[in-house]
Amino acid sequence: MVDISHADEQKGAVASRQRSCKECFKQAEENQAKKKLLQEQAKVNLRAMEDWLSRPEVDVAGLVSDETSQ
Repeated sequence: MVDISHADEQKGAVASRQRSCKECFKQAEENQAKKKLLQEQAKVNLRAMEDWLSRPEVDVAGLVSDETSQ
């Protein structure tokens, strides 16, 4: 039996060893940096939303009913 996550990691490792031109390599690095930045921003946004939703004055049931009535 093959661990899928391990197999995916191995594929990534193999892909990172492939040759590319300098411009493509630079673009791949920039894409990785953007991806990491977006992931971090998503975490920050999620924490902010969780904090907001945990406030006692926020009526989550009202928000849901407002959205479904439109």
